[in-house]
Amino acid sequence: MRPDKSQSIRFVLHDVSRERLRMAEAARGDAEPSGSDYDRGRHFALYEVLSLLVQADAFGVDRAAIGLDGVDPERDLLSGWHSAIGQLSHATLAPGSCRRAALRPVAPRATLH
Repeated sequence: MRPDKSQSIRFVLHDVSRERLRMAEAARGDAEPSGSDYDRGRHFALYEVLSLLVQADAFGVDRAAIGLDGVDPERDLLSGWHSAIGQLSHATLAPGSCRRAALRPVAPRATLH
């Protein structure tokens, strides 16, 4: 028997959520030793994705149903990273914010010819 449409959506969200959590944890592991802007930016982007997914509570979707029970993106992915994220050369956090990035243009770097 095929699952109904809402079950199918839940299964997809569960798989996507768990995969993004795994990717975010791996990105953090890559960013810590390398310190590169790319690795730190990827880590922060995946944190943002998970921050949006855990807002499922606001829509009446149980976090456990989508594989994010007990997940706190800020605690699990940013603990100890607030200062590192603020050092990204292409984006900075808005003053007093550790949840949302406010991008502002930065003067382009000189290129070698």
